[in-house]
Amino acid sequence: MAAFSGCQIALELDSSLPFKKKVKVKRQIIDNGGIVSFIVTKKTTHLVVNNAEKAQDSYKSRMAQKWGIPVVSLDFLDRCLETGRLLEPDPYIVVGKTAAEQFSSGKIVASMQDKANADKKKKRPKSTVNMNQVKTWPWPHTDPKAPGFPEDSYEIARHTFLKKFDARSRLTAFACLEIHVAPSQGEGPALYRVFSQHGTLEKKDPKTGVIGKTECRYVDSALDVEYAYTQLYRQFTSSPHNLTRVTFLSSQVGSPQLKKLMAEVRSSSSGFPIAPEVAQLVDYVWEEASGQLSEILAVPEDRIKTEDLDKAEAALLSIRRALEQGSKGAEDLGRFSNDFYAAIPHAHSECPTINNRRLLAEKQDIIQLVRDMRAVGESTNWSARSSTEAKYRALRCEIQHLEPTSLDYGSIRDHVLNSQDSTLSSPLSLEAIYCVHRAVEEGSFTHSMENKQLL
Repeated sequence: MAAFSGCQIALELDSSLPFKKKVKVKRQIIDNGGIVSFIVTKKTTHLVVNNAEKAQDSYKSRMAQKWGIPVVSLDFLDRCLETGRLLEPDPYIVVGKTAAEQFSSGKIVASMQDKANADKKKKRPKSTVNMNQVKTWPWPHTDPKAPGFPEDSYEIARHTFLKKFDARSRLTAFACLEIHVAPSQGEGPALYRVFSQHGTLEKKDPKTGVIGKTECRYVDSALDVEYAYTQLYRQFTSSPHNLTRVTFLSSQVGSPQLKKLMAEVRSSSSGFPIAPEVAQLVDYVWEEASGQLSEILAVPEDRIKTEDLDKAEAALLSIRRALEQGSKGAEDLGRFSNDFYAAIPHAHSECPTINNRRLLAEKQDIIQLVRDMRAVGESTNWSARSSTEAKYRALRCEIQHLEPTSLDYGSIRDHVLNSQDSTLSSPLSLEAIYCVHRAVEEGSFTHSMENKQLL
């Protein structure tokens, strides 16, 4: 019998765990007979966490302790796989009481194997929610009667991308479904909703720039939100829609949290191939950056140590504070500038004092560029021909090549050509247009803002 047969294992893996490791953990559970549970319910047998300190106060951990579900470390999974059987969780519990401690307090707890076998025999509880009575709310909400939901602190428990290309119309129908869970605040209950976006990828709302319709459906429990999600999934994958599941659609599809997550995944994972046009752009940008550094620095970037970069950043921080003080800090600018140049030697014998914000920003860019070059160099053992994939990941953004047939390409092309200077001797020629998506900017941008225009 497989090690995790009959187990429903919930995971709480934070950003400190690499994406590839997260995928591996899920695959190991599934390949060994287990079910990965996206939400902690009474049927969950284990909650596995990688950060015990953060898990102390998390929503999933509180629910697990409430229902007597062991909260264990990743070591529990590793040991079960090593021995080929389901072990008792007590030695691996990181939050809450062990079974022995609960027993000493008068509470009798069955073994995990017994619980897993017992759960097999139980009839799965069914949701009583009626989808016809669940109100669909357009998102972002403008109706003051819409249910309250913390837009900046929810968790994505599950998501899926669906699409279907119509060769006759040359249009792509799509749907994106997500389960959002907002942890309970204090004694209040957790909040649940299904977030959906669907329509045609090639068509945008002319006012908002959003693709398709974006909606939310709110329900009262984890069981109901799973049921609502499943019903919508069946609706889009059956006739007349007949959409099929894909790994990714577009950086413009999904909730803000999902867009941020997918940007991180695509920029850090080798599972997403880089388009040839994007690879060509990345190599060009990297070549330009390398040439710029060779002109600025007195030594190759691989000879600048991490400690030197840290010292240079500390010097720039002192310069920023001195600039904020105005005339009071002016006399220190020369000394702090010398500290910066000592950490990062420049090619020119006479280095200017960093006495304004423009020069300060330039030096900060140099530090970041050196860090990026070092990251690529270390990942490829300082090979003279670093892989394009390593360079792309170092940029920490998602780059898409826009097809000439897309609506975005057409609008940007017309805007650029119509705004060029008519006195130019030779007209501007567009070779390619790229869309650059950064997760940090996505999270801080006000998407509900109206009248968004091209610059």
